[in-house]
Amino acid sequence: MFRRLLKIAVLPAVLGICACSDDKTSGVSVEDNVITAGDVYSSSEMLSSSSIESSSHGVQSSSDQEVVEVCKNDLWDGAAGITKVKTESEITGYWYTWGDDGGASRIVFPVEMGNSYSDDALDAVVEHCGGFCGTIKFDYSDSSPAVGIGFLVAEEGKSTDISSWGGICVTYSSDVSFWLGIASEYSDASNVFSMVGIRFPSVVSGDTSLCARWENFSRNSPAVAPEDRRGDVDAKKAKAILFRFLGDGSESRNFNIKAVGTYDGDLPQVGLRSEDVQNGENEANEDSATCVWKGSAHWEYESQNGAGTWFVYADDNASKLYFPIDNGVNYSFWKYDPTLDYCGGFCGTMVLDRQDGGESFVGIGLAIAGYNMTSDVCDSDVCFFDGIKTKDIEDWGGICITYQSQKDAYLKLGIGSADEDLESMDFPNLHLPKSTTIIEKCYKWDEFDKLTSDQLKSVSVIAFEARSQTPPENVEFGVYAVGKYSAQGACRLKPYN
Repeated sequence: MFRRLLKIAVLPAVLGICACSDDKTSGVSVEDNVITAGDVYSSSEMLSSSSIESSSHGVQSSSDQEVVEVCKNDLWDGAAGITKVKTESEITGYWYTWGDDGGASRIVFPVEMGNSYSDDALDAVVEHCGGFCGTIKFDYSDSSPAVGIGFLVAEEGKSTDISSWGGICVTYSSDVSFWLGIASEYSDASNVFSMVGIRFPSVVSGDTSLCARWENFSRNSPAVAPEDRRGDVDAKKAKAILFRFLGDGSESRNFNIKAVGTYDGDLPQVGLRSEDVQNGENEANEDSATCVWKGSAHWEYESQNGAGTWFVYADDNASKLYFPIDNGVNYSFWKYDPTLDYCGGFCGTMVLDRQDGGESFVGIGLAIAGYNMTSDVCDSDVCFFDGIKTKDIEDWGGICITYQSQKDAYLKLGIGSADEDLESMDFPNLHLPKSTTIIEKCYKWDEFDKLTSDQLKSVSVIAFEARSQTPPENVEFGVYAVGKYSAQGACRLKPYN
């Protein structure tokens, strides 16, 4: 298994956009798969009302569902039929949409757009949905589709200080996760990945309110934004707020943004923060002796043999893993570093879609001891090795894992060399409960099925795996830390920036 290449679908690092807006504000436009400078705030290619299809399915009207109003809604309340987000200017704060390269992916609204002032106005959509709702139609002729919505907070050529918001709260439901970012004077208008932002998870069981502090907004890509860039800096020179929905292998997804408010620390939070870990004593516990791997620490590898790096495995059918960012073309042990840096861990969407009647599965594995190298170093981003190394971890006493997952998962131990295959459930394993928030779970060795003392002396891999007997299923997940067993928790998570 460790020598074969697996099918991995990679999401893009470059965003293509074409804009749609009403006549009171301008949108985001796109040419050649980048956000063109200046066009972030002036629409050059508008989607006509004829290109916005009407849909009577997939999105409920405000009369069909109850809105859970727990967000303060002090910036915008869709349930009240308000069409403008509260901003300093009368010509900003209006919602617009944008699509990927050439507009292949699009948003289908449940009602026709337009009012007496503009054919592109979205008043009717807000009134019908009790928010801003639609069905995202992903077009996979572009292997990495994306589509989004947004609103301006400053007029063209200007910026404004929204740091007093403290952050942002969003009341919403969405079948797919989205990235929420700040376009500012500090970011490059030609590249969305120079902006700071944060990932909001999908919410499919009714509406919910989630909040994020500006300081927990981090750079979207280390290649185009410095490490010390945080949202509390960009918020002082803000131009727009963007929501970016990423294709996850599905043909269509539904969303409804119900309300937007300033930061509220009493509501559930997103972002890697120590208080997100569901273990009260964990924050006060120094973790240098117990934490084996932590994504939010900008992990430094101790050797060049791949120890502490991740790999992906899946069934030999249609199952695969979608990443939230392009990892580039790289065959070294460190090929997933862009994802690790973006997520503060290993996150993505597992697409469980085996079509031959067998059980679908996708997993990620942490090589705890590295590989048997056939050369001293990796040459031109290609690493050559012959098998995986093992390590005696019996003295760990057990294992702790910090994760989130939309579906129950498995924690597995790979035993022995590369001749064995992790896809087998004969390997020692235990059940991990699903959790939509980041949580740390700790288990002693005797809680694993099929685990012996002798096996603990030759462990090669710690794996996180999702399986399905009823495909297709899409599972959003994240693994943020792995550590030795500790009743108080093994790894402290600090704000990731």
